[in-house]
Amino acid sequence: MRRIDRAILVEGYFDAIAIDHAGVPGVVASMGTSLTSGQASLLRRFCTKVVIAYDGDDAGRHATLRAAPVLLSAGLTVSALDLQGEKDPDSLVQKHGADRFLELLGNATDIFEFALREWAGDVTKLSGREKSERVEAFMSLLNAVVDPIVRSNAIQKIADELRLPFEAVSSKVRGKSTAVADDKRLTPTSAERMNAEKSVLRAALQGKLNESLVGRLHEDCFEETGCKTIFSLIKSTLQAGNPIDFREIQTHLRGDAEATLLSELTLSDDIDDEALQRIGQNITALESFYLRRRKLEIQREIVEAAKRGDSQREAELDAERARLSRMLNTLK
Repeated sequence: MRRIDRAILVEGYFDAIAIDHAGVPGVVASMGTSLTSGQASLLRRFCTKVVIAYDGDDAGRHATLRAAPVLLSAGLTVSALDLQGEKDPDSLVQKHGADRFLELLGNATDIFEFALREWAGDVTKLSGREKSERVEAFMSLLNAVVDPIVRSNAIQKIADELRLPFEAVSSKVRGKSTAVADDKRLTPTSAERMNAEKSVLRAALQGKLNESLVGRLHEDCFEETGCKTIFSLIKSTLQAGNPIDFREIQTHLRGDAEATLLSELTLSDDIDDEALQRIGQNITALESFYLRRRKLEIQREIVEAAKRGDSQREAELDAERARLSRMLNTLK
């Protein structure tokens, strides 16, 4: 990665193995989980450019656009691989060989060009409101860009594609910047979020969280895969009216990493009263992070529904977005 100043980011280990076996260097897998800021920062230590080579289906393209802001925020230059109709990089390499993969890699699409293909649609048929919604979908990408010149170029691309004045898009970005700053004050950093996740799980394993507190959360409030798995098992146990059983949870874990995490959590010191008082704050932080992330996902789904002309789905998503906004307001 250091030598060629580029990483290839794929979803799973079969993709990583296939590309590496074909002799293409610098491939790494996010293992199908949501990419974290910590992982992006780690990549930034080795290179400045990342090509996202996730699966070629709708889910893979959506995952690409979710991962891109995380990578951009770390100061990385991001592009996306067009698999030319193949299911995933593994299939592409198996069918067409390393040369074809390298050819497509050399023509990887700038992430904003990729997003425009996904979100812009037929501009000639868009109303003013629909154009505004398309621009809204780009906010997470634009606000994640570290370099102001790169951001300005991206704004120009979006404005040109949607046939809007540069200032119309730029002003919307500036208007969002204050809201983004407010969000950052209310949303935990990667390290803070991990500490919050572990604190909640420690309290639950020590029997210091009642079912109502656990019921406020669900699996998607946890970003770290091991924490997500352990929380799911704890919640199922409590909802069944059973006591927490370390050995029972252990039998359902997948791999050494999750077993190590469970050991770390259970071998921790007992939570004192002061730490227990902060658990409510940790739960609120996790709820807030999840709601904000889900709102961004819904905004992208609204754009997709509008592109398909599915007004019923668009209305449903808009109502869901309003509901999440009300929930967020109750947390503030």
